Amino acid sequence: MAAANKAVLGPLVGAVDQGTSSTRFLVFNSKTAELLSHHQVELKQEFPKEGWVEQDPKEILNSVYECIEKTCEKLGQLNIDISNIKGRVGCSVLAFWTYSGAILFFSCHCEDDT
Repeated sequence: MAAANKAVLGPLVGAVDQGTSSTRFLVFNSKTAELLSHHQVELKQEFPKEGWVEQDPKEILNSVYECIEKTCEKLGQLNIDISNIKGRVGCSVLAFWTYSGAILFFSCHCEDDT
């Protein structure tokens, strides 16, 4: 039955949409653009200055992992494989790490440039 589902659905495309307020992972049928499954996680926000949003980059990264994992679990029950994942960034993000990448110095900041 799972093999029949693969043949009917064709290739799938997964997209990570990481924005200021949430992270989502969505999986589409690449031939019909039908949304097959998704998962969304809301993010904590702090506003240190007017027009600024501060977020924890570890929380952002973990939310991406969680969204992909939860969506793939849903699709895994149908034995469906994902062939491609695309990412989108909603704003310019600054994050500062040590040279070795081991320690985070600051949170991510998004500025409202409009």
